[in-house]
Amino acid sequence: YKLDELGFCELLGRRLHFAAARDLCAVGEKVPVRVWREGRDELELEHVLHPARYLVPRGQFDVRPRFFICGGLVFQPLSHEYLQGWSANDRPPHLQTLFLGGHLTPDKTEAVMLSQVLADEANAGYDSGWVGAPIVQAVNGEAIRGLADLVSKVRAARKRQGGGFLIFDVLMSSGPYKVALPLNGLDEADMRICS
Repeated sequence: YKLDELGFCELLGRRLHFAAARDLCAVGEKVPVRVWREGRDELELEHVLHPARYLVPRGQFDVRPRFFICGGLVFQPLSHEYLQGWSANDRPPHLQTLFLGGHLTPDKTEAVMLSQVLADEANAGYDSGWVGAPIVQAVNGEAIRGLADLVSKVRAARKRQGGGFLIFDVLMSSGPYKVALPLNGLDEADMRICS
């Protein structure tokens, strides 16, 4: 297909983005690509199509949502199904950006959000219910890869003696901030909240 300067081509009787032509090909298929510059053939390449590697998974209709509760903070991976609770125009911008442009990397296997707060004295001051679904970046200064990594880092911090805090670095459209939970009394808080 010939592409114009904006990446569109004629396909199925319409002017569509080249991604529509790409999507007609199978994963693993080799696609010839000809690069033109200033009206001249410059280079001929062959591109192998790989599976999509979205940070926010799609089509998880038969999967139970995973979550983790710590001190009344409910963490869960962001998914397309979660976002379908809003129309595309009403979704929180930071979540929509991850949905549209987030890609898996070795350092990030999923986007983990703080989906809600279950009120307790351990999390006093953070309201309760929906809190804007900030994305968790780190626990006690250590970047997280996904929900399992967050759980592992929280459990390791809770095993250390001497009190202190669990500090979650989170990010929303309004900017970054920190959520802190005191380690002292956290086990008791979890028993109250989860019973």
